Amino acid sequence: SGPKSASSRIYTARFPSMFEMYEELAGDQEDAVESMENMYEKAQKLQEKLDEMALEMRRAEEIDWQQKQEIEDALKTQKEIQEEMEEFSEKLDEMISNMEKNDLVSAETMKKYEELQQLVQEIMSPELQQAMEKVSEAMRNLDQKMVQKALEEFKLTQEDLNKSLDRSIALMKKLKMEQELDQAVRMAEDLLERQEQIQENMESKEQSSERSASEQEKINKDVDNLSQQLDELNKEMNDMPGMPQEQIAEAQSQLSDEEFKKQLEQMQQNMESGEMGQNQQMSQNVQQQMQNALEQLQQAKSSMSGAMQRQMMQAMKQATNNLLQLSKQQENLMRQTQGMPKNSPQISELAEKQNNMSAALSRTLDQMFQASKQNVFMSSKIGQSLGKASSSMQKSQQQFEERN
Repeated sequence: SGPKSASSRIYTARFPSMFEMYEELAGDQEDAVESMENMYEKAQKLQEKLDEMALEMRRAEEIDWQQKQEIEDALKTQKEIQEEMEEFSEKLDEMISNMEKNDLVSAETMKKYEELQQLVQEIMSPELQQAMEKVSEAMRNLDQKMVQKALEEFKLTQEDLNKSLDRSIALMKKLKMEQELDQAVRMAEDLLERQEQIQENMESKEQSSERSASEQEKINKDVDNLSQQLDELNKEMNDMPGMPQEQIAEAQSQLSDEEFKKQLEQMQQNMESGEMGQNQQMSQNVQQQMQNALEQLQQAKSSMSGAMQRQMMQAMKQATNNLLQLSKQQENLMRQTQGMPKNSPQISELAEKQNNMSAALSRTLDQMFQASKQNVFMSSKIGQSLGKASSSMQKSQQQFEERN
């Protein structure tokens, strides 16, 4: 007997590489966009049903069983959308937390994701919940007029929800591209640093040729991965104006160049055979081409940020000018109608002008909404202000209709 020795199994901890973390993030982003699109599709169908129900309620003198059932189904569907939104918001929080924890995006892009997170949380507004409660209360009382009014409010708040979902989807797709460009820059930086490290190790002979060959093989594979990702990113940008596709295509061309890839493969083969001395010049050439690709990606990132800012400012300037002109026209129209008899032959002509101004305002509102889908920092207060302007003009139009 006596003391005995025992051996313990040695475990090696393996941490995911930068490329693997980005691959997981890409999957999370695809799932997020798909979830939002599914919710939007369901919300659109609900909106169509609410439009039909509101029209039927205007015509009906009392609520029948079928209408009651349809309203209950609509409330149930909206509750399902709310639950899906809450679940999605939690997953988005988790994804953003993961990006921040692993430093996967730039500070600028992270700020935009946080703004998107806030927008998503605001989609399920208190106004929508109140509108649903009013419909439920009216249904309990079986008051046709009360139900009609509550249903109209519910319809309007549902329209706001659909617009917010539409904007969130567009912004998420845009941010996904920004993040992918951030990712490409960081991956290019990582590749260049690793290639420089291999050359330093070759010169100092601090690392075996076998180890260097293994590292070079990983770099070669990651170069192919980055080249493929840039090609896919360029295709995603096809439907969006003002994107830096030229710079991204040039970076991708640098990394997919046949001579460049041959040099990478030859360097690996030389390391495997122990002929390290032949690699110095090729390594310098490879590093220069990696540097060129990195610079193109950095320019693309800067260009993309500037383009979005210019688009927003241009849209804001155009909308502001349109609103000023419409406001002046509205004031002039109101002065013309002061003291004018109801049976004046000019009323019809002025009413037509009012309709034209209302149509112009609707176009301005749509332009602003489209612009808001391109920039996460465009405040919702701007939309609210424009909404008030639209409401005011609609009231003026209604006054003309009543006089005519």
